[in-house]
Amino acid sequence: MVSNEIWMDSGAMVSMIPEQDIYLGKFEGTETDNGSTLTILIGSDFTDEFSLVPNLYRGCELELYLDADDTFQDKTIITSNTATTITFNDSIIAGLKAQSEDYYGIIKALGAPVPAPKDGSNPRLLSDTWIGLTDSVQVPQTQIEMKQIALSSGSRNMAYQFKGAETTSGGNFSLSANNFSWLYYALGSKEITTVSNEGSVTMAADDFFTSTNLTGNNFIYDSNVNTAGFHRTIDNVVCPPLNKQKGMDDTSIKSVNLTQTNKITYTFSENNTADLPSFALEYTLKKPASMATEEVDITSTTVNGVTRNISETVYSKIYPGCQVESVNLTADAGQEMKMTVNFNSKNTFTAPNNYVTANKTTDLQEWVNFGSPAGGQSSISEENLRPFFFSDGTIEMFGQEYIRIENMTLDISNSLQPKRFIGRYDKNSQTHIAGQRVYNLSFTGLVTDNLLFEELRNNAATSLNGTDGNQIKLTFTKDTATNDETLSMVFKDYMVTSADFPLTNDKGPITVNWTIQPLELHSCTHATNWIIQG
Repeated sequence: MVSNEIWMDSGAMVSMIPEQDIYLGKFEGTETDNGSTLTILIGSDFTDEFSLVPNLYRGCELELYLDADDTFQDKTIITSNTATTITFNDSIIAGLKAQSEDYYGIIKALGAPVPAPKDGSNPRLLSDTWIGLTDSVQVPQTQIEMKQIALSSGSRNMAYQFKGAETTSGGNFSLSANNFSWLYYALGSKEITTVSNEGSVTMAADDFFTSTNLTGNNFIYDSNVNTAGFHRTIDNVVCPPLNKQKGMDDTSIKSVNLTQTNKITYTFSENNTADLPSFALEYTLKKPASMATEEVDITSTTVNGVTRNISETVYSKIYPGCQVESVNLTADAGQEMKMTVNFNSKNTFTAPNNYVTANKTTDLQEWVNFGSPAGGQSSISEENLRPFFFSDGTIEMFGQEYIRIENMTLDISNSLQPKRFIGRYDKNSQTHIAGQRVYNLSFTGLVTDNLLFEELRNNAATSLNGTDGNQIKLTFTKDTATNDETLSMVFKDYMVTSADFPLTNDKGPITVNWTIQPLELHSCTHATNWIIQG
């Protein structure tokens, strides 16, 4: 350790990494079985383009399919991985042990950050994805349970100590909302409804890894599988490769028109399975003199006979498997709209030596979604950066529009439950399973009648079917030249849970506070330039 420079917050960069199913293609046909684990060599279709970050995918689920007819054969947990191999328990179908070249694998999305094309032999991820207009970011905290045992040692001191389970939790960020993509991660499902002026993409027959005639950053999708989402292409490399198990093929691939006037419309909906969509975060610290350095440096250093691997210039941590615990959406009169996202992650992963941070970028303006879908200084549009404002919204409930609301807050909670399983992977990781979903709406404003108080005492719910005209409708439009960036949320089956008509004693207007609890989201659509990959 020779550096005298300290870490500075000014050298911190936090970016998002999408997580999706990663199609590995056919295995190479080289198997190593040591009696308890099986190590398989990934095929050249994949390794010619990508290099996996060693052991990043430990604990991820791996699905195995027979290549001849694409039938599911088995599922296992990855115990380790190198740049070109994956290892898992050898209690697997016999055929894979002898002829792995007849099979292919898919790493499931949860906890699986999408790789980017490798930089020489150095691994990269799609970690140049912008989070948004963050006012503050708190990366998850890593805590380790300490165990101490007294024993009958003839001393009042503890006789032995060791470390128990490691827990990573407590991440959050607060944003000025220039898009509402985080509602997808809170609700759980999305569909690409429309893509304005989409283009056609030529793919070689049965090629899931590369496209043709594309340069730079582009986004493609299978128009016949709208729920599968976007895949990014860097030049002609598809990240991640198209997933044949989702019905993708080379016949109906479309590309996004990246100009400001062409919008993507998403439909978000409630996912009632145990899993929510996930993403990863990359948190990188650089010394002030090394801001242009892209690769992590790790040096083996020995002090007093103890050898440690130390980063002194570029230090990076990855938080895979992040899932949204809750989202808070706030609109205050005269202010931009705000979002607070609370999330928990699978574990804390320290990036290895020569890992290429931020997908080989050093400037935030080059990141995907910063001012334009593809990123890049020459493509930045101020309208894409601009947040939504409360003044450009409308709120309806009980069959009428409320025009004198001063404040609105929407809370969505997923009640994530952390779980650990015997033999699952290691003591550093945990899985989060979605529990009870709860919506809460609160309002402050001026009203002209006592309807809210009467609804507080009403024993019947309002708009049970969501089609009677009495739904809660939240509509927000961004103030742009074309006014075509919008969010529309409709709730049904709701009740007023409080309504306060206070006596203020100031002879002025009475400001009413009321809360509503809907049981169900009826619909949610979002038109935007923002690319949601994952």
